[in-house]
Amino acid sequence: MSSSIIILSFIPTWLIFTAACISPGPNTFLVMSVALSQSRKSALWVTLGIALGGFVWAFISLAGVSQLLNSYPGLLQVIAIVGGSYLCYIGFKTLRSVFASKANAATDIKSTVTNQELQTNTENSRIKNITKGIITTLSNPKVAMLWMSLSSVVPVSTAQMGWLSFYALVIGTIVFCVYGTIGLIFSEARAQQNYLKHSNLINSLFAAIFIALGLYIFFNHGLA
Repeated sequence: MSSSIIILSFIPTWLIFTAACISPGPNTFLVMSVALSQSRKSALWVTLGIALGGFVWAFISLAGVSQLLNSYPGLLQVIAIVGGSYLCYIGFKTLRSVFASKANAATDIKSTVTNQELQTNTENSRIKNITKGIITTLSNPKVAMLWMSLSSVVPVSTAQMGWLSFYALVIGTIVFCVYGTIGLIFSEARAQQNYLKHSNLINSLFAAIFIALGLYIFFNHGLA
């Protein structure tokens, strides 16, 4: 089979995956939350983590993990329990920041941060955001189920490691482009100005969304 034919055969599943990325889900709300509450760079670091997670899911699914999940449904439940719990954790952490913000506003706390501390905080934030994106993607059972479906129709085998890597790399690129665009939109100055006016309300809304998504995944996929 020629290279052009192989690439053309990949396109339908790439389009299906793109449509799945565009539909709202945990990754979408995560990028929106970080873009509004932190910065454009932070949103792109989260997006990079999500893209790495997408690459890993595509690669391991085509390498045979999807067949393993089909054979052992209990593994999917474990993923759902971990994923649901992690989303609830993000939600409660966001909610805690709302109460902390109110407490700081009430006591009018002022702090000074040195350049070294600022640099350390930036490095930690970068790692945390990448990790957050990776974990959110890898622990999403809906992503696992999507790849259980797509892996059966992607015309590539484990013997074609080069094509398998290329396919997964394109998936990661699609993920970065879709969620990166969302991050760029919601990190615009006007969007962040509106966020600052209603930060506690918006953070409370995001917290509720993360907790609701986490509980839904936990009970409908983890304990079902």
